Amino acid sequence: MATLRVEIVSPEVALWAGEATALIARSSEGFFTILPEHTDTIGDLVPGLVRVDTLEGRSPSSCTAATSKWSTGRATASPS
Repeated sequence: MATLRVEIVSPEVALWAGEATALIARSSEGFFTILPEHTDTIGDLVPGLVRVDTLEGRSPSSCTAATSKWSTGRATASPS
């Protein structure tokens, strides 16, 4: 199964990093899902949960406000 590298980081430290099958979050324009091999994109996140689906299950992570960036095989969410 294809995976992508996900990193949830703050300016000080990486909060979570690992391989995932999907990342689900909410932007100012609505919910979105990032899957492996997704096209390069950059966007905003609104307060709420960032859900990371891993091969082992789901890992919800709280996010108060952030930006997100994803490129082929990698997604980064940065809480502010």
